[in-house]
Amino acid sequence: MVKPMKTLEAYKLKISPFSTKRTLDVPNYTITYDSRNLKRKKELSYQILSKLIGGHTFIIEVKYSNLFLPDEERNHLLFDFLGKVKKWELKYRERKIPVVKKKFLNFFEFGDKKDKVEKLEIIAIVPWELWKNRDFYNEIPVYGVRYYISLSNQISDDILSCFFFDNLSDGKIIEEFEFVIFDCCIMGHMGINSANCTIERIRSLLR
Repeated sequence: MVKPMKTLEAYKLKISPFSTKRTLDVPNYTITYDSRNLKRKKELSYQILSKLIGGHTFIIEVKYSNLFLPDEERNHLLFDFLGKVKKWELKYRERKIPVVKKKFLNFFEFGDKKDKVEKLEIIAIVPWELWKNRDFYNEIPVYGVRYYISLSNQISDDILSCFFFDNLSDGKIIEEFEFVIFDCCIMGHMGINSANCTIERIRSLLR
């Protein structure tokens, strides 16, 4: 069972409006839940997300470009997470985006050398029953994860393909979901996008 949250005052959460733009690069609202240690941040993150998810099935997204990690560590984390997605038998999609990075040349090297890198992106459907399993949550990365929260528990496999292949605009994605939440647990910070939700409703959900 999800433990009940204390009041906002007890948690000292800071919920603020940020922007009215319809883009996933900029949140409409922010939540700061900073704490002195990662274990505490992880617990606060779980409690906040559980309230906003509200018992519904949702989509989780972990992608190379959103991770607050050095480049050389990102794909290692992503491949590790992909293994965990398979272990939990989630419905998922993955894709690798090839990019070319310039390679540093030392004094004795000549020419234009480049490294080919594949940026991995993963999206998966997570049932609420699995979310309540703390073992699953403890395997979610703390360096930047996006959650797509629907009011319906019927999320089809097709919607996963739409994310990668239909070139949905940010505005369309935000309209399709009640909340789009980017959580960087390591920093104790969330960004929330919503087409219809007000800051008052977010505050009421977290009471």
